[in-house]
Amino acid sequence: MNPMRAYETFGRGRLTAIAILGLAVAGTVLAGCSDDDDGGEASLVTTRPPDEVVRVSLQEWAVLPEVGAAGNGVIQFAVDNRGTKLHEFVLLKDGEELGEIEGIGPGHLETIRFELKPGNYELACLIKETEDNGEVEDHYALGMHKQFEVR
Repeated sequence: MNPMRAYETFGRGRLTAIAILGLAVAGTVLAGCSDDDDGGEASLVTTRPPDEVVRVSLQEWAVLPEVGAAGNGVIQFAVDNRGTKLHEFVLLKDGEELGEIEGIGPGHLETIRFELKPGNYELACLIKETEDNGEVEDHYALGMHKQFEVR
């Protein structure tokens, strides 16, 4: 329907009410998509200042956090690719991806922050690439994953 025709048909008050109702429905739908509820382990990636910084090295074929556990709250992972291949950093909880840094090149350092609740997590590289000879190189299967505890 033409916007001017809608204005003439419904009037300003009704159009305002319809717009507000539409925004309320959209907000409810979007809020339902959040991981940050009473049963969730983590919110989405956050920009809040970190309570703790955990350094993580990636190399062929290992994920090496400097510590195996951290306190709950905002944790910043500083991820350094010390290998010779492209890697990624993925935070998992019960097999579900909570967030990631894709495409960390050799010699590059990237950071990401999560607000985490107590629990057991996994730090991993999930890259699977096909080599020139046709073989699939699965970084996770080759050992690029490590358990991580949030207290």
